[in-house]
Amino acid sequence: QVQSNLFAISNRVDPWEVRLRDLEEFLHLKQRHPRQSATDTSERSLAHWQKNQASFFKTGMLSRQQVAMLNSSHRLVREAVAKWVDPLVEWRQTCAELIAYVRESNRLPSQLDGNATVKKLGMWMSNQ
Repeated sequence: QVQSNLFAISNRVDPWEVRLRDLEEFLHLKQRHPRQSATDTSERSLAHWQKNQASFFKTGMLSRQQVAMLNSSHRLVREAVAKWVDPLVEWRQTCAELIAYVRESNRLPSQLDGNATVKKLGMWMSNQ
């Protein structure tokens, strides 16, 4: 991270873009979002940065270019932005999966099902 920041300063690269690249690299390596509860300070810092971007997006503090960069970023970043735009996007997606499952199987999903996907749908349904 220090090297990235020094590179940004010496080449006049936007520090925001450097942090986005750091996040993309983390997501590529770990295939998950950074955690605010992580013991690793770099991961924790990235998690806070990502959370701040959500707040900045919701309050209109991100530039169009920054939003465009987020939307052309790693799949997990794009999914997060979609949730910022429409907090119900994930609920609607799961609801569509539930409808498709019921149509295909002609039954409701069970929380006790041996299939992990069906079990997850059953748990989701019971929490609604």
